[in-house]
Amino acid sequence: MESKSQSTNTLLLVILAVLAIGGGYYYYDNYIEPKNDGPMERAGEKIDKAIDGR
Repeated sequence: MESKSQSTNTLLLVILAVLAIGGGYYYYDNYIEPKNDGPMERAGEKIDKAIDGR
């Protein structure tokens, strides 16, 4: 009976770890380092490059 309880706890820990890593990646990808590829962002990059002479 002990081994079943321990394997259940291990499985639960692995599932929680995967969810925590996935949640952290989602948060980082969307809020900390967002991909600003919209038209205003691209226009701003073109203006910056024109001002810098690149």
